[in-house]
Amino acid sequence: MITTFQVGNNEKHRVEVVQPFIGRKMIVKVDDTVVAEHVSPPQSFVVRFSCGKEEVHQIELSINYVTFKYEAYLDGKIIVGCLFPQAAAYNALGIAIMALVLSLWSFFLR
Repeated sequence: MITTFQVGNNEKHRVEVVQPFIGRKMIVKVDDTVVAEHVSPPQSFVVRFSCGKEEVHQIELSINYVTFKYEAYLDGKIIVGCLFPQAAAYNALGIAIMALVLSLWSFFLR
């Protein structure tokens, strides 16, 4: 899964967040330069970095796998409410499959 967004008014930067569908190694690039590589724990984590030379911005990526929240903050204000919208569908499919397996398992245990 890849998400990109732009940061800055006068000094524009392209931020790219790469999160593989399988695995937890997230890579963050600013203008095609890797600024953070993070192997995430299974629950939640926050990645903080800054970008810009004359117009410096603080960026914070907040990832919570339990509540399916993937947010990006610029200078303390939310700019992207869902970094990976496709992840919600994948997670919903996983929950539906688990519910089906549990219901079948409870049916056959009677």
